[in-house]
Amino acid sequence: MSHIEEIKSDLAQKFQQNFEFGNNFGNDVLEAPKDVIVPLMRHLKDSGRFDFLMDLCGADYPERKQRFEVVY
Repeated sequence: MSHIEEIKSDLAQKFQQNFEFGNNFGNDVLEAPKDVIVPLMRHLKDSGRFDFLMDLCGADYPERKQRFEVVY
């Protein structure tokens, strides 16, 4: 099982939902609803899979109805 598949399985069991995974410009991407962000980040840190947050920024998509996103 690949590293990403292990994370997908772990998160599906822990949060009882499926997250969207992708790859943009060589970076693995996980899309999660805003109400799950804090417990998700805490779980990833506590599980030992991730030990720091590399980036946090905002993205503006003016053509969308909900045009702003937070990107971690």
